[in-house]
Amino acid sequence: MVEAVIVSALENIKEFNNRVFPLDAPEKTPAPYCAYFQSSGSEFTAFEGGCGLFEAQYEINIVHKSYKGMKALIEAALLLLNGIEGKDGVEAVFIEESTPERFEDETILYWKTLYLKIFYRGGITK
Repeated sequence: MVEAVIVSALENIKEFNNRVFPLDAPEKTPAPYCAYFQSSGSEFTAFEGGCGLFEAQYEINIVHKSYKGMKALIEAALLLLNGIEGKDGVEAVFIEESTPERFEDETILYWKTLYLKIFYRGGITK
């Protein structure tokens, strides 16, 4: 259950205060919070069929009311997510930070998306 490993890592960030949500945060959720979703997943195959190695990709949105706070949460998330490698069948973790940091005028919140790619052994991703 690779998703449970990811969520557990993010929930270890005390500033989120149990505000780690699948898909999107409920309306009027106070920042900071984190929302994530799986954007793709597949099993690697060999000539003989499945080889038991899977790939899952997640988008993780980190939201905070201050720029400095958002940056601190990004650093904490990077540290903890990279730390899941080698746990519960997770073979490799790759994190991409290619999207720009953003400020949303309507909500007055800062946010950034991290792209997480995980290779793991086992079954389904949920």
